[in-house]
Amino acid sequence: MSLFSGVFNASSSGVVYGVNWNPTTDTYERTGIAAGVALSTSYAGVIQTKMKRCVLNADGTVKYYLSATDSTKKADGSAAIIDGTDGNVMVEIPKFWYKYENVGGVHKWLISDAAQTGYEVHPAFIRGGVEKSFRYYCAYQGYTLSTKLISGSGRVPTTTKTRATFRTEAAANGTGWSQIDWNLLIAVQLLYLVEYANFNTQAMLGQGITSGSVYTAVTGSSNSLGNASSPSTNTSTQFMSYRGIENWYGQIFQSIDGVNVNACVYYVNNNPATFADDVFTGDYINTGITSVTANGYVKNLVASGKGFVAMDTSGGSASTFVPDYFAPGTGAMIMNFGGHAGYGANAGGFCLWTYAASYSSVNLGSGLSF
Repeated sequence: MSLFSGVFNASSSGVVYGVNWNPTTDTYERTGIAAGVALSTSYAGVIQTKMKRCVLNADGTVKYYLSATDSTKKADGSAAIIDGTDGNVMVEIPKFWYKYENVGGVHKWLISDAAQTGYEVHPAFIRGGVEKSFRYYCAYQGYTLSTKLISGSGRVPTTTKTRATFRTEAAANGTGWSQIDWNLLIAVQLLYLVEYANFNTQAMLGQGITSGSVYTAVTGSSNSLGNASSPSTNTSTQFMSYRGIENWYGQIFQSIDGVNVNACVYYVNNNPATFADDVFTGDYINTGITSVTANGYVKNLVASGKGFVAMDTSGGSASTFVPDYFAPGTGAMIMNFGGHAGYGANAGGFCLWTYAASYSSVNLGSGLSF
């Protein structure tokens, strides 16, 4: 089974925009219709501006959209129920096409809202072998309600469970539900990177809850922002949000499913029905990604469009290159993302940490995707 749908050979209408990153000079260049836009600022591209919060039915259909500026209200201005009991509160992400190249050591990412010659549908939108028009990422960190993992406001995120337990609780929502999966995570990372042209998420979106070692902040702090992202001025005791995804990083690590790592080699599965720990065959396909073996801040990435994985952690820092911490581990590992309250500058939108499948902690939780 391929991780991707086929490469498109026919161009169509649509917009193309992207970013190049030179890891030797640690410099960025915007490309496509974003060329000339200031770096390290939000470029409100057509795909990112279509990301929006909604309440999702168990079958994955939208019950209603939320107000773009106030998540306590529906889009029509009436009161919304966002504690998860009326359906999970999710961020809708429209299908997009992408292209990745590495030319002379320079990483080049391009995205489009329509098929273009040489582009592929991002693998996040190939779910169990079926191409999807939308994917849904949890608006809030996950909370276990009656053995079911939900995304709702006014909840203290659940922690201290294994990835396998969270998997069961996520799947209890119905067919197609899972924890946040690897392909969806890397789709959001790519959307962020193309929007801001800067890997330093903490400098662009705020530090996230990364100090104090308190993991019990109640979800919903971002409700007054609606679909907007948090400002760069948010401190290490305040929430962050990326286009409706509250605490995308910080407060607690998020368990990521659909990816298993063995001896630093990444295996990815796009079928939630067969997600499992420590499996490296069948639906788990070798991505060709082999990470660096040493912990540290990321200085360079593996040349791949299948994940933002460190190939070099020597000479990185908390403010240069990809300024998030990477911990590869050894042997058979599972993936955690984002950092926690106490992780400081190590945390961010490209922070990855691997653990054994048996691991659970007060600083590790989960979240839903569909």
